[in-house]
Order: sequence, then structure tokens, then C-alpha cells
Amino acid sequence: MKYLFFDIECSNCFNKIGKICEFGYVLCDENLSILKKGDMPMSPGRGAGNRFHLKGRKKQKDLELAYDYDYYFEQPEFSYYYNKIKQLMEGEDTICFAFDMHNDISYINSACERYTLPKINFNCLDVQKMAMDYLKLENNNVISLHNACKKIVGPDSTIRLNEHFSRDDAILTRNLLEAICILRNISPKDLIKEYLTSNI
Repeated sequence: MKYLFFDIECSNCFNKIGKICEFGYVLCDENLSILKKGDMPMSPGRGAGNRFHLKGRKKQKDLELAYDYDYYFEQPEFSYYYNKIKQLMEGEDTICFAFDMHNDISYINSACERYTLPKINFNCLDVQKMAMDYLKLENNNVISLHNACKKIVGPDSTIRLNEHFSRDDAILTRNLLEAICILRNISPKDLIKEYLTSNI
């Protein structure tokens, strides 16, 4: 088995469509040893509807991304990276993981639709759900990735990793899963089996 931890950043979510500007990932073996990692900064597309709108939003905190906005616009768009992302996510015996996966799944699906590309078919598990179960939090008491890591992995676990840098958030998601396995004295394979069964 291979485990792909991934995270996505968007320039905005106007009309409930995330305009992807970054895809970060960490690919691991079934012991959670890292095989490779990377990030793909990309242009969210030209035009006012694709602009960056991450600050000054009502009832939402400002977000600071890893790169300058101009740098993202200098990169190719999602369609350029589609085959690489598809190969990572659809790899043989690969299970994907994200933190608050429903957002990331919707971003992937809407990007494929925007660029008239075939849907990417992948299995995904939500590490946020695993963390909330471990901490015995109710569904209305949602926890962020960094706070979950501080509570479960350790108070210093996020110091050298940048929030909203997609590759670093993918690494944190991997570290969080590993810590849950250690604390529960369960193998990643058995934990995955437990959540795959509960999601059927």
C-alpha cells in the first residue's frame, strides 16, 4: 500500500468553486516512511473571478500563502499538472488522506469540471475526523490542522512548518496520523481498515 497525504490552497471560492493555486503532497509507504514529497504552485486562472480573495473576508481570518500572488499567476494552470496529480492520486494500491477532506475533494472535482478533464477517481480518508474522534470532540466543535497537531503530536510540532503552505500541511497531516497510531497502539493499516469500514 501507498499513502498519499495532500493539501490544496485556493485563490478564492467564489460561487462555491475553489480556484486551485497550490497542490502539496507527501507520498508514504504503509509504514508512513516518506517516499517523496512536493508542491505544485499554479495559476488560478486569469480574470476577476479567479483573483486572490483571502483577506478582509467577513467572519473569516486572513490567510497568508507560501508565495507572492504574482508568482502563482506566472505558473501554468491546473490542466498542466492534471496528469501528475491524477497519477499520484490514482496510483495502484494508493489511499489518499486530507485534513477536512470534503473541501479538498470538492476543489479537485470542480477543477476537473472547470478544465473539462475526466474526474480523478481516488479513495480518501479524513484525518480531521480521526483527530476529532481521538480527542472526543463533537462534530460542531471543529478543530484546525495546527491545533490538532499541537494537541496530539505535541506543542512544538508545527514550529518549523508553515501554515497554508500545501506541502507542509500535507506533512502535518501525515504526522498527525502517525501520532494517532502511536497513541492508540494501532498500525496505520488497521486504523485505515477501521475508517474504511465505518465509511461504507
